[in-house]
Amino acid sequence: MKFPSILYRRDRPPLDDTELKDKHWMHIRHHPGSDWNKKDDLPDYTKIKIDEEQSCNWGKLSMAYWVRWDNQGVYKVDYGIVSYSVRSIRKTGKYGFSDHTLSLSHRPEDNNYSHCIFLLNDKLNRTQRRDLRMLVKRNAVVAAKPHEEPSIFEYLIRLFILRLRLWIS
Repeated sequence: MKFPSILYRRDRPPLDDTELKDKHWMHIRHHPGSDWNKKDDLPDYTKIKIDEEQSCNWGKLSMAYWVRWDNQGVYKVDYGIVSYSVRSIRKTGKYGFSDHTLSLSHRPEDNNYSHCIFLLNDKLNRTQRRDLRMLVKRNAVVAAKPHEEPSIFEYLIRLFILRLRLWIS
C-alpha cells in the first residue's frame, strides 16, 4: 500500500477541538502480541493509554487502515486496528466519571494530519484509571484484525467517501 498523500500536513493548521463530533471515530493501532487479547478479540485494556497521551487518528481525516503508517513511513500490517467513538470517550458521566474526564485534541504531525491524542483531565486513582480504560474498551469496535486488509474495491469506495466528506466540509 502506498502512503496516502492526504495525510501530509502541508502547513494546514490544527482544527479546533469543537470539530470533533460525537459521531466521529478515533482509530488506534495495537500490536498483535502483547497488546492484543485473543480471547476477547480486542486489545488488552491495559494497553489503552489514558495516563499519558494516547495517539490516535481522526476518522474524519483518515481511513482506519492508515493508522498503521508510522512516522517513518512504514506500514505495519501485523497491527490490529480498533476504533473508538468520540462520544464514548467524552461522555463518561453516566458511568460515574465527569463528562470531561477524557478529552481529545487534534495534534497534527508532519506525516499525519489526522493525528489526535486522548487527554486525561481529572486526577484518578489506579482503580479509577483501570475502570476508565475498561469503559473505553467496552465501547470499542474492531476495524481490522492483525494482518487483515480491505479488498481493493472496499478501499477505493472508502477513499472516495472520505474525499467527498472532506470536500463537502
